[in-house]
Amino acid sequence: MRIGIDLMGGDTPPTHLFEGVYSAAAELEPSHTLVLYATPNVIGKIAPRCQKNSRSAQIECVPCPDVIEMEEEPVASVKRKPQASLVVGLEALANRTIDGFVSCGNTGALVAAAVLHLNKFPKVLRPALVATLPSEKGPVVVIDVGGSTTSKARHLIQFALLGSVYQQAIYQVQRPRVGLLNIGVESKKGREEIQAAYHQLEALSHQENRIIFAGNVEGRDIFKGDVDVIVTDGFTGNVLLKTAEGTAAFVFDVLKANRPSDPTTATLGKQLCDEQQCGALLCGVDRLVMKVHGNATPQTLHRALLKAAACIQSDCISQMASLYTR
Repeated sequence: MRIGIDLMGGDTPPTHLFEGVYSAAAELEPSHTLVLYATPNVIGKIAPRCQKNSRSAQIECVPCPDVIEMEEEPVASVKRKPQASLVVGLEALANRTIDGFVSCGNTGALVAAAVLHLNKFPKVLRPALVATLPSEKGPVVVIDVGGSTTSKARHLIQFALLGSVYQQAIYQVQRPRVGLLNIGVESKKGREEIQAAYHQLEALSHQENRIIFAGNVEGRDIFKGDVDVIVTDGFTGNVLLKTAEGTAAFVFDVLKANRPSDPTTATLGKQLCDEQQCGALLCGVDRLVMKVHGNATPQTLHRALLKAAACIQSDCISQMASLYTR
């Protein structure tokens, strides 16, 4: 197994992110390889620590002369910088010299380059980023969380199907309950495309057994776990995800400050952090692509790499493609 990692373009210094790569390598099999895409300057700084170790995954470095920065326009930068670390890594994924790709860089550029270089599932109009939130009843999948900022009704319908097959493949939920994120539960709430998606999802759930449409869901009800998949556009989903992460971090910090020795505090912190802080999978393409926050910590990248390895091991992308086209 070979996992590619783009260390460049995020808010966290790549040499700091490397600590997450190094610690993840210690938990992976010696037969696995972590392939780092970075500038020659960065590679020069981390290369001395990439020596082979018979008890951990191997670390290889691929020098790339260019970087796509966060503020750059996604599509134009992908075309203008074919030697950027993000683009070179995705080309390697398309050529199957690596089995998965993880990036902390520009989200729009990652999605654009993935669409350009990888194959989409049949009839998928637009891939979407899917993340997981904890709830009272189990993991809740949220799609889209930043793949694109606006979505029409037809995109939201496909997000519902992609989120459902993700729940089936990753969490073995056979008939996921799908909710449409909205400002109220009534069918006439929200923008025109949300209302249209509501009626189309309702009709779809009556026509076939692939999903169970549970109607509109308000943000405050997500953590009850009454639905397995939350469908929304990438702008709203990204705000939701980051708000949830910030709230979780705040609650955990308050508990830790007031009850530092309480074992419940550590348990809650683990529950809040494990799912949320291990990256978002790009659903709808035929290879494993994972996006990690631009301000990722080494611990975040560590978790993301272990999750990527588990996804590759379980062949979840092929499972999702098979479920989607069934």
